[in-house]
Amino acid sequence: KYDDFEPAGNLRFSFESGELDGWKITEGKLGEPVTTLPSLARRKDAPFARHGRYHLSTLVPGGDKALADTQTGVIQSPPAICITYFRMISLSDQKIPGSGVVHVWTIDLEEAALDLPELLSDDEITRFSSINHKKARLDFLRSRASLRLILASYLGVTAAGIVFSYNENGKPELALSGYPALNFNLSHSDKYCLLAVAADSEIGIDVERVQATRDYHALARRFFTPSEFQLIRNAQDESLFYRIWVLKEASVKARGMKLLAGLDRFKCNISKNGTLKVIDKLGQDDPNNWSVRQWQPDGYSSAALVVRDAEAQFVEKTLAGLLTTPIKTDMAKHDPVS
Repeated sequence: KYDDFEPAGNLRFSFESGELDGWKITEGKLGEPVTTLPSLARRKDAPFARHGRYHLSTLVPGGDKALADTQTGVIQSPPAICITYFRMISLSDQKIPGSGVVHVWTIDLEEAALDLPELLSDDEITRFSSINHKKARLDFLRSRASLRLILASYLGVTAAGIVFSYNENGKPELALSGYPALNFNLSHSDKYCLLAVAADSEIGIDVERVQATRDYHALARRFFTPSEFQLIRNAQDESLFYRIWVLKEASVKARGMKLLAGLDRFKCNISKNGTLKVIDKLGQDDPNNWSVRQWQPDGYSSAALVVRDAEAQFVEKTLAGLLTTPIKTDMAKHDPVS
């Protein structure tokens, strides 16, 4: 019975059916009476609720509608519902990067094991539910879940317990007192998400999928400096446009600035060997104080990482082999939870 089941950690409860509108959510600790929350209208594949470590959620009907696809919770009604247990995914402990070291995580956004809405905060759930495009919704969910899992693995806390604050321009920061400070920055495009983590340096990262059909000349004319536009106009293909774009955006993100203001403030110079350097047009930031890395995660994307450390070292990280595999147990029919 679910009401006397004692999990040894966080669990996911999943089930499948039709649409959700009109259902009410109730929530409570194991072995304690549940309390009814306000009726929530959710779209298909939007999460019902999040769960504390020893919390279950139950659903009671508020109309004739059925449930949404693969959600998290336990159905209270109707009876004889089929429920599958999964052990929640976790990440092995990570050592905090040393001074001048940046961990660069590459995350596969096609990994369905990262569909963990129960890890998200209220504001993240709201943002997730407001995204209309299905792939964009999944990218947001999986990138935020992986961000929480990775940061939690450094700090020794639960992924759902990670708390963020945001600066005036929306850049997220950790807001956990009593834990080591970590700087991080996240970017995703197409099927990749990149996360940079450092202990003591400002960092910014950006990745963009190269789209040969995009009018990059028009974009460069609008958002780049005249000298940058001329460089791109004389280039053989679109690759230089994307290299400049991701480098400038990563530089702006590292400083916690608004994108459009930052694009106008910084310019890129190119050396004879093709290396790009970001220059502060106001002369307030010495480019020699920053390390820059540019690469292609695959043949279709361009990425850039900047860190305020003249001799930064970059260490590649991936979730491959670090994530636990969800363990599926027997499916069975049960009476409703009382």
